[in-house]
Amino acid sequence: DWADTYGLHSPVLGDRGWGYWLAGTALGDDFGYPTWIVIGPDLEVLEMGTGFSSWEGITTIITDHAGQ
Repeated sequence: DWADTYGLHSPVLGDRGWGYWLAGTALGDDFGYPTWIVIGPDLEVLEMGTGFSSWEGITTIITDHAGQ
């Protein structure tokens, strides 16, 4: 509902520090902004990284994991 209310068309996630702790620990000196994490329905971390150019690469990670 929040994404629809504000007209957002990309993934949105808010947390209270878990993402920062997880990515900061895993990426170490490579941690930066933006940092992104793709997490499967079973809470498995599928991929994480920093930087951003498009959603295409992230979409591929998600669809490959889903077997599509």
